[in-house]
Amino acid sequence: MKKSYLFIKMLVVAITAFGFSVANLPAQVITLWDFDLENLTPTTGTGTAALIGGTTSTWAGGLPSTGRGWNTSTYPAQGTAAGTAGTQFNVSTVGWNQVIISWDQRHSNTSANRIRLQYTLNGTTWIDFVASDANATNINTTTTVTAGFDNGRYIADDGDKWFNRSANLGSITGANNNASFAFRIVSEFFDGANYGPAKTTGTYGVSGTWRFDNVTVNGTPAGPGLPEVTTSAVTNITYNSATGGGNVTSNGGAAITGRGVCWGTSPSPTITGAHTTEAGTTGTFTSQMTNLEYNTQYYVRAYATNAQGTGYGLDVTFTTTVPPFAPVVDFEASNLEIVVGQSVDFTDLSTNVPTSWNWSFNGANPMTSTEQNPQNIQYNFAGLYTVCLTATNAYGSDTDCKEAYINVVEQVDAQIVITEIMYNPPESGTDSLEYIELYNNGATAVNMENFYMSSGVEFTFPAVTINSGEYLLIAVNAQAMQNTFGKTSYQWTSGALSNSGEAIALKDNFGVLVDSLFYDDVMPWDTLADGFGYSLVLCDPDLDNSLGENWGHDTTLIAINAGGDSIWGNPGTGCPQAGDPPVADFEGTPTTITQGSSVQFTDLSTGNPSTYLWTFEGGTPSTWNTAVPPVITYNSAGVFDVTLVVTNEWGISTELKSDYIDVLVGIDGRESRGFNVYPNPSNGVFNVDLKSDATLRVYTLLGDVLTVITTDNDSFKLNMSRFEKGMYLLEVEYADGSKHTQRLVVR
Repeated sequence: MKKSYLFIKMLVVAITAFGFSVANLPAQVITLWDFDLENLTPTTGTGTAALIGGTTSTWAGGLPSTGRGWNTSTYPAQGTAAGTAGTQFNVSTVGWNQVIISWDQRHSNTSANRIRLQYTLNGTTWIDFVASDANATNINTTTTVTAGFDNGRYIADDGDKWFNRSANLGSITGANNNASFAFRIVSEFFDGANYGPAKTTGTYGVSGTWRFDNVTVNGTPAGPGLPEVTTSAVTNITYNSATGGGNVTSNGGAAITGRGVCWGTSPSPTITGAHTTEAGTTGTFTSQMTNLEYNTQYYVRAYATNAQGTGYGLDVTFTTTVPPFAPVVDFEASNLEIVVGQSVDFTDLSTNVPTSWNWSFNGANPMTSTEQNPQNIQYNFAGLYTVCLTATNAYGSDTDCKEAYINVVEQVDAQIVITEIMYNPPESGTDSLEYIELYNNGATAVNMENFYMSSGVEFTFPAVTINSGEYLLIAVNAQAMQNTFGKTSYQWTSGALSNSGEAIALKDNFGVLVDSLFYDDVMPWDTLADGFGYSLVLCDPDLDNSLGENWGHDTTLIAINAGGDSIWGNPGTGCPQAGDPPVADFEGTPTTITQGSSVQFTDLSTGNPSTYLWTFEGGTPSTWNTAVPPVITYNSAGVFDVTLVVTNEWGISTELKSDYIDVLVGIDGRESRGFNVYPNPSNGVFNVDLKSDATLRVYTLLGDVLTVITTDNDSFKLNMSRFEKGMYLLEVEYADGSKHTQRLVVR
């Protein structure tokens, strides 16, 4: 049958709206007009349909449009004959109860916007049906929401629209089993004097049309019904049981196959949940409800079942009592680890219904509480803190202390800055080169474990540390980052950077905001980053990265993709400093050696030097002109300087490390030099190896004696850390009168 789905939908809506139990007899179609054959003969059942009040009709598209509908027109002139013109349907309801009417109705723009359903129980006297949300539906099929009701009438809130409408006459017993039953749908005044147009911007006209389709009368067969039951008051209530019962006042015309009570913590419990089964048919009975939760409100109702289904009595409520036992304390906290200054909420989980609570919060503010569930308990100092709760009722008390329960830590001063964003790379389809660069602008390393991106993209960082001055990358596609930029990155979990700008935020493992900004694709944000191949860069991490004028586009050409687009970015490196000279620096390993040993030197210069000149005093080779010199061999004992000069197109830089390499003569050197001293230079503590008993004298370069020490040890530790940094002379005089001198450098 065409459009049967509409009838089913309306029927379900009506049954749900008007509160029928699924256990009741199912509603069935008594009569249905779908007008597909362009006549007024019912498609299902029997009945008549007619025009009233001078209206005329034609046939037009129905609902759905593949069918046909009854299109009516020639309604009364403005201000006349309200409640008289429309359509009338006569349907015998003999053998049927619980009548429900549903229909689809289309309003043209100029048709009347107030509709009244009238019914008759004797064929002559017409009664206004008072429609409301409780007994009717009025759904605008375009908006799928109710158009509402006005003084018992259906409202048309727009023109050229279909409406699904229904009326539940279940409470009108005269409509049941009635051979004279009929109803009609007529137009009424909008304001008591005039008709209003369906289209609010239109004007009512007599040529406006109402079109009807799927006019259906439903009901339940009159015959054996459900049992009728009342629910008794609940007695003998304890903390886990109670006595209920009921009275089966009618078997509904069929044998009772089961009866009892059903209960639950929500209204209208059914036998699909907890229930009892008692012997007997009609009459009173009692039932014992067990295994109840203490101090809990329950809903209970009696039931009886026959071949037609299950009938229920009304709900009766009761509340179980408090158990006659002392509380058993338990509780939980909203957070077990917080930073200084944050707060914790506590929840009582104690059983046996405590009536009073005493909390103790060691190290917190406040330190105590008598609330059941204290909120906003603040901890202002780092440490591990114990929480105790004592719960009491009429039967006793119990205490539980959770030692070292709340861990309060100092907030990490994470100066992590977002310094580079590639949000719209020049790619077709799904972007694979989106990335975000993070920079540690602080003086200390930051463990990023459980830091997370709270806006822009979704990602929680693993246990990874960003050292001071280092970078960390996250990207939409880690492999694409490696292939294009040669950089390692973490691949974020989900999300993508908006091409039109959005907020990006980084929070630490406690949810504290670390850095955030809202980038945009319009000035002052550099627009070359919006699909032209450039990344956004913040070259100076000390500037406010929330201001677009502090950002620019990167100037490092990385690659040209298959589409011929240039990719400009410098992830994980920072901005190239055009115009800045280099800064020379290096280190040698080791710096204290013996004659004939070698030192490996490593260039630590910054600023991309283009030329190098090394000078190794006392070394072989003595000079070198690349960034990586060979190992330098020192064949003579002494203290030697090392110099590195670097240049680039913007300048020159020289790093001289005086007395940097200390070449010792070893133990054998005591014969040639009189004694051996190392390390030299040192931070003030020198090891002196002697040939025999000796007197040691330390002089300034001006010849002033600073200290005199006599020792009979072959090895002696000379501590000069109390003297100022600089160069001194150490003289060793042996018992035979021989004297030997070496320079000492304290640095």
